[in-house]
Amino acid sequence: MAAVKTCTAGSTGTQCGLKWTTGANDGSLGVGEQMAVLEAIQSNLVDQAPGWKSDVKGTGTSSGDANAGSDSKTDSSQLAQIVITTGDRVGAGILTALVICGVIGGSATMILGV
Repeated sequence: MAAVKTCTAGSTGTQCGLKWTTGANDGSLGVGEQMAVLEAIQSNLVDQAPGWKSDVKGTGTSSGDANAGSDSKTDSSQLAQIVITTGDRVGAGILTALVICGVIGGSATMILGV
């Protein structure tokens, strides 16, 4: 309660301070102060939160399916029949060369400061 009583500052009247013993905001405002009060509030709510769900402890309700996706309509044998042509290889080589040139050129630009 002492931490929450410091949350009276700022333009919205909800920013918190750090000196919780004063019962009022001490004038220090920021993210750190907000997080400190949030931590204090959350630590007091731990006992009210529901427990973890665990299949090991028998409290979980979901079950896995090792065969999930095995009834898909895509035939994997069709994938093996795709033939890679010389044009595919040339295109991949050109694309790789462009990427390498871009990386080297970008690195040189950053190093030299051009």
